[in-house]
Amino acid sequence: MNPLLAFQLRRVGRNKQYLFFTVLLPALFTIFITKIIGGQMGARPGSRRSPPR
Repeated sequence: MNPLLAFQLRRVGRNKQYLFFTVLLPALFTIFITKIIGGQMGARPGSRRSPPR
């Protein structure tokens, strides 16, 4: 492994707040949104999410 890359990974790993807001929070947000949108894509025609007739 490149020594500079190893240094950067150690530096980021030490800063827990930076790691949370730049890696974990966006990942969780992406998973959460895709689950919601994925659930709406397979909605039944008579569900509340369908447009009015």
